[in-house]
Amino acid sequence: MPNLLPAVLLTWGLTAAAAAPPDCGALCGRWQLDPAASDALEPALDAAFAKFKEPRPRRMKEGNPANIDSMNKAADEAELGPFYERPKGFDLRKEITRTLTPPEKLELSATGSDILVAINGYKPLTLTPGEPHSRTDVYGTAEITVGWRKEQLTVTERYDRQRQYTRHLAVRRDDGALVLTQQITRQGVPALTLHSIYRRATETALESGR
Repeated sequence: MPNLLPAVLLTWGLTAAAAAPPDCGALCGRWQLDPAASDALEPALDAAFAKFKEPRPRRMKEGNPANIDSMNKAADEAELGPFYERPKGFDLRKEITRTLTPPEKLELSATGSDILVAINGYKPLTLTPGEPHSRTDVYGTAEITVGWRKEQLTVTERYDRQRQYTRHLAVRRDDGALVLTQQITRQGVPALTLHSIYRRATETALESGR
């Protein structure tokens, strides 16, 4: 599995000031990804991109010889090359792959009003359910909310109606597995949902996974 920690840390790392539960209940503990029981990412991407249509470049401005500003803008566009309203297929698939690839290891704990999530053994990130939080990155400004209900954690990022991403964590009652449900909406492909299954990690499993 490729090292995608920078992207994972970017989308999980946030805080907001608000009331939260005193502990993370059944979610607390160390978890190891069970790839065999989880949804495979590549087949899901193949199906989503089966009817993908490459974006067409926006028509470039020709400029008005009588208007120097118009001519300068046209010259800038010509130098920068074609402009696309949405990503090309290769770039979009790369972005979705980076976003949806699940961590191999998760560790959840709580302190005060915060839920702490450690990804692949790295320093824990702080999540605080409550008031919305915003983050600006290369894709724009995302409005982020962290929800907590009956030991279920949900982190949602919304840039606009065509760019949304949600992570939901909950423990199954039947077998005690942790289910990470990821849903992503991007323009040009159908909405994708991916379920990743985690088992309670033993010390032996953690050591062998390093």
